[in-house]
Amino acid sequence: MGRKKADRPTGKFKLRTDQSKDDGKYTLYLEYSLNRKFAKTTTEYKFKPSEWDDKNQKVKGTVPNYNRINAQLSKLKNGIDAAIIDYLDRTKGNIKRRLSIETLRAIVQRKPITTLGKVEDNEFFTMANQLQEKNYSQNRIGYSTYENNLCQLRLFRQLVREVTGENYISCNEIDIDLINKFIKHKQDKNNKPVTINKALKPIKETLELASIKGLASAEMVYLISKNYLPIDETSIDREDGDVKYLNKEQLIALLKLYPNLHNRTKDFIDMLLFSVHTGLRVSDIITLPKINMQDFYLRP
Repeated sequence: MGRKKADRPTGKFKLRTDQSKDDGKYTLYLEYSLNRKFAKTTTEYKFKPSEWDDKNQKVKGTVPNYNRINAQLSKLKNGIDAAIIDYLDRTKGNIKRRLSIETLRAIVQRKPITTLGKVEDNEFFTMANQLQEKNYSQNRIGYSTYENNLCQLRLFRQLVREVTGENYISCNEIDIDLINKFIKHKQDKNNKPVTINKALKPIKETLELASIKGLASAEMVYLISKNYLPIDETSIDREDGDVKYLNKEQLIALLKLYPNLHNRTKDFIDMLLFSVHTGLRVSDIITLPKINMQDFYLRP
């Protein structure tokens, strides 16, 4: 059976006559309706009611350049109609992505489908990026972790695009099979288990939040959350045997050079000295949240 006619809304041009104009001209809008709700977009044109043929949906021949104007209006409407049909064809049989008024408005206004209303609320990558932004702005994660999490989310999006053919996915459509494909993809790149587990972390955090909001299956999120790779001794990075360290005399010599160094070089020396006195690696210092620094002391 084909789709119901109501599922394929068609557009109609209308003059905005409810807004009075001193020159007698009104803005021309293109309007679509779905379940008695409307999606509108404006055009660049304004006409008097006597210049617009509402029955035939075109500008009358008395208007200068009427052929060019009618061609542009037709191009606008045909483009939106094609986008609607394309969305319906790509989501055919998927009731979770049936055409909603929010989606229709995004299409009509030529905006990304994942930027409006309920579509955004249930869109995984939108929620994932917002969660990382929030964690970083509230000092829950450092900058290095923030950037790495965004990188892993971009790689996961590439996989989703390869598997589904789409650039977005709702939270409740992510299942254990898709996660396993992502793990397999990382393994094929020779990533170690510890690296893969870190890559899964922002995905799992987002799905856990979605589960709390009722946007994802709690059972599926639980199964995904338990999907960590076992870490053995061979998967942990070990220090090379030829690593050399600065001794006390060398550190003193470095401090004597400090006043004559460039400011950017001083920044690196500061991190090195901080590392010497705290035992933290430079990578740990870079990702150290502000919340752990209080009154010039490190806090847990």
